[in-house]
Amino acid sequence: MKIKSKGFKKNIRFVFIFLFILLTLVGWQYIQSKCYNFPAPVPFAGNKIYNPYENKLPDWQKANFHGHSIAWGGITNGHQSSDTVINYYKNKLGYTVPCISNYHSIATTNNNTAGYIPVYEHGYNVNKVHQLAIGGAAVCNYDISLFQSLDNEQYIINQLKEKAPLVALAHPSLCGGYSEHNLKRLTGYDLFEVINFLRNSEKLWDIALSAGKPVWIIADDDCHDISLINETGRCWTMINSSSNKADDIYTALKKGSCYGVEGFNAKNTHYLQSVQVKGDTCIFTADSTALEIKLIGNNGATKAAFTNVNHAQYVFNSTDTYIRAIIKFKDITIYLNPLLRYDGTEIPVNTNLAATDFNKTMFIQLVIFLPWLFLLSLFFKPVYLRRSLFISKYKLKLLLRRKKEAEWPVPVGN
Repeated sequence: MKIKSKGFKKNIRFVFIFLFILLTLVGWQYIQSKCYNFPAPVPFAGNKIYNPYENKLPDWQKANFHGHSIAWGGITNGHQSSDTVINYYKNKLGYTVPCISNYHSIATTNNNTAGYIPVYEHGYNVNKVHQLAIGGAAVCNYDISLFQSLDNEQYIINQLKEKAPLVALAHPSLCGGYSEHNLKRLTGYDLFEVINFLRNSEKLWDIALSAGKPVWIIADDDCHDISLINETGRCWTMINSSSNKADDIYTALKKGSCYGVEGFNAKNTHYLQSVQVKGDTCIFTADSTALEIKLIGNNGATKAAFTNVNHAQYVFNSTDTYIRAIIKFKDITIYLNPLLRYDGTEIPVNTNLAATDFNKTMFIQLVIFLPWLFLLSLFFKPVYLRRSLFISKYKLKLLLRRKKEAEWPVPVGN
C-alpha cells in the first residue's frame, strides 16, 4: 500500500508540475500583451468620394497571397514543395504574383525574380485568429494560443506591422476568429481576406467598412494541396499595377487598386473595365454583359441591383458612407473595393489610433502575475515543509540528548 501511495503522490506531483509549466507558458503570452484605449468607430465622412480605380492602368497582375507547401518537416498541412506550388501557379494558372504563406516561415523560392513577395501566415491559436504578413523580411513568432481579447488582437497587429509593410486579416469568419465587435475597433491592418475557398467574409468586411475602417479586399485560395481543384485557382486578387515588382504591388494594394475574383481554374473570363465618379454619381462598368451588378452600402445593405447589364450607375445620398459593387457572371464573380467618402486630401488608411492604456495594462499583468506567484509558492511549499520538519526533529533530538546528559548522576571521586 505504501508503494502505491508513493507512486500516486509522484503522479500527482508530475501532473501539478506539468500544469504549472503549461500555465506559466500561457501566462507569459498574455503578460507581454498591452491594453488600449480604442476610439469610437467613426463612419467615412467628407464631401469627396475616394475612387481606388480612378487612375486605372492598362496592366493587371494576378496574385495569390495565401498558399501552403511542405514546411516544418511535414508537421503542418502542405502536400507539395514550394517550387512545385510556385511553378504550378505561375506556369499552369498564369499568376504573375504567386506566393507561399507557410505558418511562421517565409519561403525563399523564386526570391530572385520579379513577382516574389515574402509572405507568411501568422497565428497558432485555437480560434484561428490568423493574419498574413505581406512583405516582411522577418517572422514575428509571438502569439496567444488560447482566447484573444480585443486588446490582444490589436497588440499582435501592431507587432506584425513593425516587421511587414502590409498586414491582412486571414479568413476572418473561419471558426469565429474575428468578432463583429472587435472589427469595429481594430486598427493598423491594411487588407481583408474577404474571399477564400474556405469562407466568404463579406459580412464582416461590411462591419469594418461601416465603422470607418478603409481596409481593402484580397481574395486567395488558401491552398494546401494543388491537386485538389476545389481549392486551387478558385479565388484570386487582380492588382492594377504596371509590373509585378514588390514595391509596385505594395503601392497598388495600399491604394485599394485591386479587386477579388471567385471562379474556376483561375480563368479571368471577364474583367472590370472602369469605375468612374462624377460628383456624387458613380458608374461601374464591366467588359461585357453581367448577370447582375449589385451595389452594397452601409452595414451590408443592398442599395441597388441591376440584371443583364454591363454597367450600373448610383448617386451617393447623404447617408451613404461607402458603396461597393459585386459583378456576377455565369462563371466568375468580381468583388470591387468600396468607393468611400473622405476629405479629398490623402488616401484613406486604417491608421492605428488605439493608444496604450498603461494603468489597465499594469492591472491585467498583476491579475496574471499574482495567481502565478501563489501557485509557485504552493509548488515549493512541500520542500520547505520537509526541510523545516527535518530541522525541527534534529533540534528536538538535540534537546532531549542534552536533557538526559543533565540528568545523569555526577561521579563522586574516591
